[in-house]
Amino acid sequence: MKKIAVLFGGRSAEHEISILSAIQAMDALDVTTYQVIPVYIAHSGKWYTGDPLRKTAVYKNFAAAIDSLEEVTLLPTPGHTGLLKVGLKKSFISFLQKRDEYIAVDVFLPIFHGQYGEDGCIQGLFEMADVTYTGSPVVASAIAMNKYLCKTVLAQHDIPVLPGYLVLRKESQFDLISACEKIVAQPAFSSFPLFVKPVNLGSSVGVSRANSQAELAAGLAQVFQVDAEALIEPCVQNLMEINVSVLERDGQPEVSVVEIPVSSSGI
Repeated sequence: MKKIAVLFGGRSAEHEISILSAIQAMDALDVTTYQVIPVYIAHSGKWYTGDPLRKTAVYKNFAAAIDSLEEVTLLPTPGHTGLLKVGLKKSFISFLQKRDEYIAVDVFLPIFHGQYGEDGCIQGLFEMADVTYTGSPVVASAIAMNKYLCKTVLAQHDIPVLPGYLVLRKESQFDLISACEKIVAQPAFSSFPLFVKPVNLGSSVGVSRANSQAELAAGLAQVFQVDAEALIEPCVQNLMEINVSVLERDGQPEVSVVEIPVSSSGI
C-alpha cells in the first residue's frame, strides 16, 4: 500500500481554501490502495501530522489540537525515508541514525493554493530532498503562478492573451492616485471596467472589478494586503470561463472533460 503524504495549508492568503481542497482530496483517495498521511503547514510555517487534521472542526481551535498532533518536517537532503519527527527530545545525530524517527512516504501530494505551495517553492524542496511528488516541476510552477510572467511567456509563443499592466506595491502603495492615473493613461486601460488581481495568488482572493478610478484605487489597496504585485486587465464582455485539467500518463498528456463554471458575483 503506497503511503501518500498530502501537504496543505501554508503561509499563503489562500490557507483556508487549501485546507478544504486537501480534505476533499484525502476523502476521495482509495483507502484500499493508499495510506493517507495528512501534513498540515500552519500559518507559523511549522508542519504537523495526525488523523485529526482530516476533519475541518480541528482548525476552528487549532491551538487546542496541537497536543494531539506530531510535528514533522522534510529535510532538503537526499536519501532520507520520509518525514522527520522533530518533536522527539533526542539529539540531531540520533534522528539521522534511526529509521523509526521518520514517517515513511512514497509520494508527496501538495494541495496548496498561492505562494509557497503552487509557485515552485515546495517543489524546490522536493527536488532537493529527491523525493517523488505530484504536479508540475519548479520552473513550470513558478511561471504558471505568476500571472504577469505567465502572460509574457504565452505571448512569446504566439498564444493570445489580454493586455496586462503590472503595479508594484513598493512603488505605489503610498500614492494610489498617481498609480491609477498611470494605469488609465495607457490606451489598453483607458476605459472601465477593469479587473485588479494579485499576481501571485491562485484563486479569486483579492480579485475585484473596478468601474471607476476610485474603485481601481480600492482594488489595488485590497491586493496589496495579500500580495506585493497587482495585475490590471481590461474587462472581457460576454466572458466564458473554461476549465480543463491536464495529467501526464505514460509520458502523454491526458485531458479532462471541459468545465464551464457560472458566477453570480460578476467575478
